[in-house]
Amino acid sequence: MMSAELLARMGREIPGVDALKIETVPPAPKVGAVAAIEHGQAAVLGGAGALDFYHELERGADGTVPGVGMAELFIAVQARHRAGDRDGARRLFNRYLPLLAVRARSLDTFFAAQLRILARRGIVRRTAIRPPASVDPLLAGEVDALLDDLVIGKRRWEPDAT
Repeated sequence: MMSAELLARMGREIPGVDALKIETVPPAPKVGAVAAIEHGQAAVLGGAGALDFYHELERGADGTVPGVGMAELFIAVQARHRAGDRDGARRLFNRYLPLLAVRARSLDTFFAAQLRILARRGIVRRTAIRPPASVDPLLAGEVDALLDDLVIGKRRWEPDAT
């Protein structure tokens, strides 16, 4: 595992390093450690499916790499945070935490949940993941119930509208 100091140095000294994605679990503490060190022009991005995104923002993250299924959510959280509405950003993010937690069970689950979200939104039709990947057979129902609670369906989805 690379130290915060090494990551920051890479951002400062290696041409073409535009971003530093922090993929430790949990990512927020290391995001904060890297953000606190001079890291050049490289963006500091959280990983781990954005499960810790609000806390990464609080520690100086420039963004996250969340998966595409709910990009609007992360844009809205970051916009509120940047505008100084930290309470609003936290409340919005926290409303989606149960869904983010289900996605975080495993990498296979993350991909299956992303496909389910994208299908629900009318973006893809096929939700099966290819072998050898496998997921809990109850996952689809769990994700659908969470999406029902969040009113995510086949329309333009606005995270703030739920």
